[in-house]
Amino acid sequence: MQRHVVQLILVLACSLPLSTFAQDRDNRAKVEQEAGAPEGAVPVVKLELSPAPAPRAALKYRLLPEYTELTPGNAAQMYYRALLAYSSASLETRDKMNRYVGQGDVRPEALVRDENTEHDVRGVLSEFQAALDAVDDAARREHCDWELRVRDLRGPSVVNVLLGDVHQTRNLTRLLSLEARLRIAEGRSDDAVRTLQTGFALSRHTAQTPTLVNSLVGIASATVMAQEVEHLIEQPGSPNLYWALISMPQPVIDLRDAMEQERAMPQQLFPLLRDAETAQRTPKQWEALLEETVEQLQQLADESQATPQWQKRLAVATLISTNHPPAKKWLVAQGRKAEEVEQMPPAQAIVLHAAGVYRYAWDEMFKWSYLPYWQAEGRFEKTQKKLEHEGYLGGVESTLLPLGQLLLPAVQRIVFAQARLERRMAELRTIEALRMHAAEHGAWPAALADVTAVPLSVDPITGKPFSYKLEGTTAVLEIAVPKGESTQFGKRYELTLRKGQ
Repeated sequence: MQRHVVQLILVLACSLPLSTFAQDRDNRAKVEQEAGAPEGAVPVVKLELSPAPAPRAALKYRLLPEYTELTPGNAAQMYYRALLAYSSASLETRDKMNRYVGQGDVRPEALVRDENTEHDVRGVLSEFQAALDAVDDAARREHCDWELRVRDLRGPSVVNVLLGDVHQTRNLTRLLSLEARLRIAEGRSDDAVRTLQTGFALSRHTAQTPTLVNSLVGIASATVMAQEVEHLIEQPGSPNLYWALISMPQPVIDLRDAMEQERAMPQQLFPLLRDAETAQRTPKQWEALLEETVEQLQQLADESQATPQWQKRLAVATLISTNHPPAKKWLVAQGRKAEEVEQMPPAQAIVLHAAGVYRYAWDEMFKWSYLPYWQAEGRFEKTQKKLEHEGYLGGVESTLLPLGQLLLPAVQRIVFAQARLERRMAELRTIEALRMHAAEHGAWPAALADVTAVPLSVDPITGKPFSYKLEGTTAVLEIAVPKGESTQFGKRYELTLRKGQ
C-alpha cells in the first residue's frame, strides 16, 4: 500500500482512489495482422488444419493426468524441488529458454527448421531435465497443499504473506511451454499431450491457495498451455482434442475460494471490522481500537519509522472530533434510533460507520462475481458508479475511516481474466468440432448449425454462439470484442484445410 495512505488517514484526507489489481498478461499468440489492416484492428489468426475425427476411444487424450496416474503425496513439495532444480541451471541457459518462449511466438516448426536451433533447444531442455522430471511428478500427486494458511492470518501478515513461490512457477510454465513445442515439432503427439497435462495440472495447483494472486498466476499459466494446445491442433495429422477439452474442469481455474478470502481480508487486517456490531467495549477501549488501526495502517504503508504514540492519539482525537457528526448521521439513516446513537461513545460510532460502509460496498461489488460473466457483464461498472454517486467510493461516506475501500480489488477485471481463459478453451473446442465435421463431410460447414456430431460451445463472455461464416474455402470464426474493451480482446480465426486432406 502506498505511503500516502497513512498520511491521508492521519490528516483526514477527503478523497481516496479505488485500488486496482494488476491484470494478468496474455501469452503471445500466433497472430498475423492482415496486410494493410488499420491500427487497432482485431487480430487475425490463420490456421491451416487437417480434418480429424474424434478418436475411436473418445477419451484417449486428456489434458489433465488420469485419476489412475495419481500417486500419494503432496505436489507442492515436488514443485519446490522442481524450482530448486530450475535455479541450478546456468543464467545463460535460463536466458536462452526465456528468449525462445518469452520474446514473440516461437512456432514448433521453427524449432526444428534449422539444425543449430534444434540442437540448441534440445540442449537447453536437457539442462532442465531434473526440473522437468520433478514437475512431471508433482502434476501427478494426489493433492497439492502450499501450506499458506491465509485464513488464519491477522494484521499486516495477511498482505505480506510470502507469494514469491507462486511467481516462480511461471518459470516452470515457460519451461513446459518450450518442451511442448519441441515435442509437437518432432511429431510426438502423445508426449506433447503429457506435457500439456503437466502444464494444466501446474496451473490448477498454483491456484489452490486462496489468494487472487495465485488464481491469476494459475489463469496466466493455463492460458500459456492453451496456446500449446492450438499449436498441437495445427500440426498435420494431429489428433482431435474436442473430448479432451470437454473433459477439462469448467472453469479451469475456480475463483470462488480466492474471492471469499479477498472479501474477508479487511476483517483479517483490521480487528474493528470483525465484531463492530456485537462487541461490548468501554469508550477508552473503542479509542484504543482506533489507535491500533492507525498503527496497522502505518505498518501496511511500510513506514521506515514508527508513528509516535502522541501523534497516533492526536490523529484519533482529530478523527473523532471531525467525523463523529457525519458518522452519527449515517447510522441514523441506516435505521438506528437517534437516542441510541447519541449515547454511543464517539469512537464506537466511527467504527460502526467504517464497518457498515465496508460491508455494503464490498458486498455490492462481489455479489456479481458469482454469476456467469455474460450475466454480470456491465453490472460491475454500474455498481461502481452507484457507489461513487452514493459517496461510498471516493466520496464523503468512504473517507471517514476508509478501511475496506483501501483494499477493494478491481473485481470485474479479475472475473474477466477468468472469463477470457474460459473463452480461449471454448474457441479451441469449437475449432475441434469444425475439424470433426470436416473429417466427416470433406469440407467446412456452411454454418455452425450444420455441425451436429457434437455440441458447440457458446462464448462465455457474451453467452451467445460465436460468429461463423464461410468465405470460399476459408472458415471464419470471429470472437467478438467485449463491450468497452480493446480490440486486442477480440479475434478473427481464418481456417483452411490442408490440400489433399
